[in-house]
Amino acid sequence: MDRWIKIVLVILMLPSTVSSGLFDILDEEYIDDINDLPFSEGTPVISWVDCPCNIDYRWGKAWIDITGFEDMVKINGSFYVADNPVNHVIVKYGYEKLRGTTVKWEPTLRTYQSGDNVIAELTLKRRWSEMFCGESSCYPVYFSASMTISDSEQAPLIYQPAHNGSVYITEYDNQLEPKIVITVIEPNASKIVVKYNESFVTHFNKVYHVERTPTGIYFANSTDLDSWIVEGSGIARFGNSVIINTNLSTFDYSELDITVSDIFNSVRIDRSELNITRLTYEPEKVVYNPLLFGFIGVLCTLFGASLLLIGRIQL
Repeated sequence: MDRWIKIVLVILMLPSTVSSGLFDILDEEYIDDINDLPFSEGTPVISWVDCPCNIDYRWGKAWIDITGFEDMVKINGSFYVADNPVNHVIVKYGYEKLRGTTVKWEPTLRTYQSGDNVIAELTLKRRWSEMFCGESSCYPVYFSASMTISDSEQAPLIYQPAHNGSVYITEYDNQLEPKIVITVIEPNASKIVVKYNESFVTHFNKVYHVERTPTGIYFANSTDLDSWIVEGSGIARFGNSVIINTNLSTFDYSELDITVSDIFNSVRIDRSELNITRLTYEPEKVVYNPLLFGFIGVLCTLFGASLLLIGRIQL
């Protein structure tokens, strides 16, 4: 506790620009699930458009702006969403009267994709009244009109989700050290978890940093990663594989759980999708093999003869 108090005091004593930078680092946020990405409607760019009518009879004005897309991931400089970009577009709009007394506004928003762009189209209908006076009385006259404005933004790409991947399991059946080696290959995965009973190994392939676009929309910026977490006994990591030390006669595949995840979804590998190979060998026979010892003896004889010959040449 005293250590943390000292750290805070040191930060507070630093110049404001330096201390604010340190606090920015402490506030960094990382996620591995798109549902944990904060939501923001963003800050719209407001550009008013008057109704297309005679300047003396302009009845209203409106604006529309696509501030961005929600649930978006940035990978290698490109933005992605899980499905149709139209389902993720964030649109803001507004309107005001320029004359008369409004009876009813009827705004209709339409969004669609055209080529590489997402279009947001606002059709605005207005009914209003204006008072006209004759020689003896005044009375309202009703009017109606409509206008359509639009905005467009480049559509993000559609992400190709991680599928089941390829899972290769090799069963090493031997008396001295029986084991199972599991290798999971899925380039699009951000996290792979291999669990057996209460032990598991987690491999993180990517990390997602929470950032904002210039308009204030949150997105997850992907960075490649190679981090492993091992918890429990009888399980370990070896290179890009997972090793489970077990007796094959008692190994229970129903307790083996392999999950492949990306930021959008997770897939649990089914037992039928495992590629299993069994290798049977007896390392003790290799160690005590007479042919092996004979070969080693020949090598030692040649090495000794070489040393003796070198010694005589030097004399």
